[in-house]
Amino acid sequence: MHEKKLDLSKRKKKIKESLLMQFIRLWSYPITHILIRTPITANQVTFLSFIFVVLASVSFSLNEYRFTLLGGIFAWIAIILDLADGEIARIKNQCSDFGRWFDGALDRVKDFLILAGISIGVYQQYPSIYILILGLFATASTALWRYLSLFKIAIFNLPLEKEKPYKLIGLDVGMQYFIITVGALLNQLLLVLIFFAVFINLAWLKNIFITFIRRNDRGGASK
Repeated sequence: MHEKKLDLSKRKKKIKESLLMQFIRLWSYPITHILIRTPITANQVTFLSFIFVVLASVSFSLNEYRFTLLGGIFAWIAIILDLADGEIARIKNQCSDFGRWFDGALDRVKDFLILAGISIGVYQQYPSIYILILGLFATASTALWRYLSLFKIAIFNLPLEKEKPYKLIGLDVGMQYFIITVGALLNQLLLVLIFFAVFINLAWLKNIFITFIRRNDRGGASK
């Protein structure tokens, strides 16, 4: 049995997270305390998080408030498990290159699925070409943001911790799932789409702009 306890104070010294991420940790730590005493592995928790996102996506696409509410609950469970898998991996010494790849790969798929499900649901409520365009921009937003951030890190050989400075409130995965969950509870998935289509896309555009402004500090363009 794994009797090792999670030390939140030590974690804060190593990784400075936004307030929302710290809030979600309050939910994930009790789950982790339970799961570390079972044979369940970190990768299995990662896959379970993916299953809940699939359920959330299907629920959102049905365009009924009872299912939208259920989708919001599923989405919140998914983000809790998404944090718990890393905690379990560290406590059970299950960290591996495959685990990091598996977690990251499913994260990208989850981003697409949940926003696609929301887009389908909103389109049924407001059948318009503008909703299709909004859904397209929203669905592509997180993939573009994460890809461009990782591409920047790879090209300029930046350590991950420097690419992610501490922010009291940030557009991190915690904020994204919080917006989705609250939007579902309030039956305002259209506002959720607008948030992703506008603010998340502005985040990667800002990344490109800042990188361009500071290009001389990073060796300039390669061509």
